[in-house]
Amino acid sequence: MAELTSIANVYALLVNKSTFGGENFQYTTHIAVAVVIFTIFYTSVGGLPASIVTDKVQAFVVMALVILLFFAVVLEPDNRITPAEYSQASNATVDGLMAWVTLVIAILCAELFNQSSWQRVWAAEDMKALRRGYLYAIPLIFFTMVFFGIMGMIACKSLYTL
Repeated sequence: MAELTSIANVYALLVNKSTFGGENFQYTTHIAVAVVIFTIFYTSVGGLPASIVTDKVQAFVVMALVILLFFAVVLEPDNRITPAEYSQASNATVDGLMAWVTLVIAILCAELFNQSSWQRVWAAEDMKALRRGYLYAIPLIFFTMVFFGIMGMIACKSLYTL
């Protein structure tokens, strides 16, 4: 459900619709329903291979957006941070630890029950292919999360300087 809400809210922002209240809430609901219907259609027709193709397309789109975000952040002079600002933004706090624990538990539970992940496990060609897929995915996911963590610290710095 969170994915659908995110997609609908991002689309609403792209077309300059507020995502809060009244008529626009119905607008984002209609977007989410359209995504569900389209997803059910292409997976019903194409099955797992269609789902894997869309995953590959999404991977390339996300990689392009990550690269674009990187250059947008690095080339913007206002985003330069000093070592002191980085140290302050990356301080370990009890709140940060609680957020980390909550995030790990939430993601772990969500992914353990994610049927698309299990579908790919059972559809793997063999154990070697499954292990290879996980060995490629682990560092990609790790570095992507580190990247977004750093982007978050830069965003916090930008918020505090407004």
